[in-house]
Amino acid sequence: MNEFSGTFDLEPLNWQGKWFGKRLYQFINSLYDPLTYDDGVWMVQPDNRFVTDLASIPKTLQLICPGAFAKDRFPKSVCCHDSGYLHGGHWVAHSGKEFHFLSMTRKQIDIYLRDMVKSEGGNRVTAALIYAGVRVGGYWAFKRKKPSPQK
Repeated sequence: MNEFSGTFDLEPLNWQGKWFGKRLYQFINSLYDPLTYDDGVWMVQPDNRFVTDLASIPKTLQLICPGAFAKDRFPKSVCCHDSGYLHGGHWVAHSGKEFHFLSMTRKQIDIYLRDMVKSEGGNRVTAALIYAGVRVGGYWAFKRKKPSPQK
């Protein structure tokens, strides 16, 4: 299956940082048709509301290969991934049951990102490079996670 459904909004916020700043966005999941990723076994949803920078891709990679590493190329995937890093897990449901928060390891969340990128139109090489990037550079972001949220 491996597909996304649902809708969400990204409201631009401010810039963070001075010289090499990044744009921040408020992610707002739809209450009636929330963004959901279905991998055929589990359905995964991000938090209802949180702040994201979309993808934390180094500017050099964005300049060298903008087609593969554009910050806004896989918005559904990176928003779900940011939500997973924010609290150390995802909201999941199995077989149409109610969603509950499931704590996950950093590697599990990164594997979901790789699979989500492929389902959002990325090829295997792009998904593998993005996966490798979060494995190398995501440690500090995951380490700053907050307690499990209330939905």
